[in-house]
Amino acid sequence: MFSRRLAGVLIGAAAVIAPIAVTAPAQAASPPSYPVGTNGDSPRCDAASAKICLFAGPSILTAYSFYGTQIAHKDITNEHFRADEGAGSGQVVSTTAQAVACTTRTSSACTIWAGVNYGGNDDWLAAGQVGKLHNTLANARSISVS
Repeated sequence: MFSRRLAGVLIGAAAVIAPIAVTAPAQAASPPSYPVGTNGDSPRCDAASAKICLFAGPSILTAYSFYGTQIAHKDITNEHFRADEGAGSGQVVSTTAQAVACTTRTSSACTIWAGVNYGGNDDWLAAGQVGKLHNTLANARSISVS
């Protein structure tokens, strides 16, 4: 009787401990990636022969200054919007950018990162798309084009 009771206790304890022993540690969540693009283009970005342009306002309209480039930049914290080209001209890109255009010169996509060296949360859009920044609104630290 004692051994049967002991066996029941041991089986019950094993049933409780076993799931704990085989549970893997939690994985760190990857940073959120947010699609911001809708089909469209920016004539000013195209005219500048850029692959990606960031705009100082909430749209790609000519009322806002822009910053365009053909290559990826791991740190844009010292870049400025073009002078004398609308609202935001001369301001720091990384703390002012609100909208983006990814031209068809890009083979597949453009990504804007909240951290330097392509780290942290990001916003992305496909070639031939424009959009308002979401995760990187006024917090764009690096950009990649592919």
